[in-house]
Amino acid sequence: MAAGNAAGIVNDKGNIEGNEKVFMADSMATVFGAVTGTSTTTSFIESTAGIAAGARTGLMAVVVGILFFLALFFTPVFSIVTSACNVGTLVIAGFMMIRTVKDIN
Repeated sequence: MAAGNAAGIVNDKGNIEGNEKVFMADSMATVFGAVTGTSTTTSFIESTAGIAAGARTGLMAVVVGILFFLALFFTPVFSIVTSACNVGTLVIAGFMMIRTVKDIN
């Protein structure tokens, strides 16, 4: 719902048309993430960030997937940088997620 609000596709009643497809895709991603041992919350953060940047189709997800795959080869280089560098990104993503709280009745 938060990603739908960011994309502007939520109607006046607070519903997304075709939300069954959205929930099915989200549940499949969650199951796949659980099977492979990855975090399931990153898919939401990437979706919200992509929508905020103007992405509205599945092409953004494909590009992100390819870039993550390519990043696997650079893991030794990235491991040099401490995890503290991720804090700024997580704080920004948290602010993006919390913006939808103002719409709760």
